[in-house]
Amino acid sequence: MAQLVKLNKAKEIYTGDIVVDMVKRYTAVEGYENQAVIVAELAEELGTSVHSIRAKLGKEGVYQAKIRKSKDGSTVITKGALVDLIDEVGSLALTESEAMSLEKGTKTMLKKLLAALDQ
Repeated sequence: MAQLVKLNKAKEIYTGDIVVDMVKRYTAVEGYENQAVIVAELAEELGTSVHSIRAKLGKEGVYQAKIRKSKDGSTVITKGALVDLIDEVGSLALTESEAMSLEKGTKTMLKKLLAALDQ
């Protein structure tokens, strides 16, 4: 595999061949755990950090971050997304200031409100 091209001690760039190989290897596997292994392998091979590899893959539009889960195992949802769902399910047509005000409530209360409107 080609090596990183050093511009100076503080800055490194990836050659086109390296980027193509990185993207090809990363997209060839499925699942976050398998992709994390590829990222670690690339970092070791290229003598750079995992963060640098992730950043480059992100810039190429192929990196997928781990899906965050809450303590109960459900997918994390932001309060803003909950307010949007409440507005949609309840057909409320909230103004921007009303939505911002509602977003100040607790996540638990927003979930209860959404559940009540969804019935």
